[in-house]
Amino acid sequence: MNQDAFETVQQESPPSLIVFIILERFGLSLMNKSAVEVIYFSTEMFKLEYSTSNISQTVNLSIGHIQLDNQLPEATFQVVLQPSPMPSRRTGPPLPAVQASLVLLNDSCE
Repeated sequence: MNQDAFETVQQESPPSLIVFIILERFGLSLMNKSAVEVIYFSTEMFKLEYSTSNISQTVNLSIGHIQLDNQLPEATFQVVLQPSPMPSRRTGPPLPAVQASLVLLNDSCE
C-alpha cells in the first residue's frame, strides 16, 4: 500500500512587518438620516496586532470590555451587548472580554 507522507520542517523566520493598534478607549456612534443617534458602540483596551513573515501571517485581537447600546428613547433594552461580570477569584489583571487569534501559513507546494 502506497502512503504519501508529509515532512515537517521547523524553520525560524523573523517578521518582516509588525503593526500594533492599541486604543485605551474607543467609541462609535451610528446616526440615522435625521441626525439622531441610534447605536453607540464602545470598547476599552482594544489591542490589534498583525505580523507577517515568509512563513506566516498572524492576527491577534484582544478587547478588555465591549458594549453596544441602543440609544433610541423608546428602546425596551438600552444595553444590547455587554459581557457578564465574572467573580473575582483570581489575582492580577482582568481577563479580556474578547480574545481571538488567526494564523495563516504561507504553504508552498514544492
